[in-house]
Amino acid sequence: MSSPELIEREASIDISAGHIEERLLMLWYAGFVAQLWSDTYEITSEGRRYLRGELDAEHQPTPTVDRVLRGY
Repeated sequence: MSSPELIEREASIDISAGHIEERLLMLWYAGFVAQLWSDTYEITSEGRRYLRGELDAEHQPTPTVDRVLRGY
């Protein structure tokens, strides 16, 4: 489990918590992370399969800013 603020602190790259949260919402829409609380996420089994190269992202929902922000 992690939050955008924790990732911002722990990452060795300079990215804001807001930008990290936007990306996490995109990953949530595609089914690669689950939102446990308003600011806490966890990688899903699909996310693990994708990282291992066992799942083609082409078959996942395509996130766009509009779709993610509107929730569909």
